[in-house]
Amino acid sequence: MAGLLIAWVIGTFLYFKIVIDWAFDADIMISAAVLIAILDGVSTIFIGALHAVQLLNYDWTTGSVLAGFRSAMTRNLTVIVATILFNVVCARLIIFGFSKDLNHEIQNFCQSGCFVHGTILKFTLIVVFPLLLHYAILVFGTYRTAK
Repeated sequence: MAGLLIAWVIGTFLYFKIVIDWAFDADIMISAAVLIAILDGVSTIFIGALHAVQLLNYDWTTGSVLAGFRSAMTRNLTVIVATILFNVVCARLIIFGFSKDLNHEIQNFCQSGCFVHGTILKFTLIVVFPLLLHYAILVFGTYRTAK
């Protein structure tokens, strides 16, 4: 399990380093990419474990599984959305602290006067994609195991 987690963090680090360097004119520092990858890994474990607990909610009197896939997903939807928002804000703070050029590049959306601008949307999608991918893999693996 630890080896799989380390592989996910290394893969996510490479994803952030390559995709952010490609998508923006400024480079991300290695330390910032590592911190965002660790944040993503911890968040994935958190929402994956929460989903597993919801999916494997046992009725102790009969020993059968009560919660199904759909009910577990609806219970976790607010947690997933909150975790996504938390990851985007924390990743933005990490970039603010570690990558000054990239921070200036992303901050240009504030100067145009509109709240939703291409650079912040691009940044949000880049940060959210690995979290949702990791979560989907955990959910389907847990659901398959529960069946």
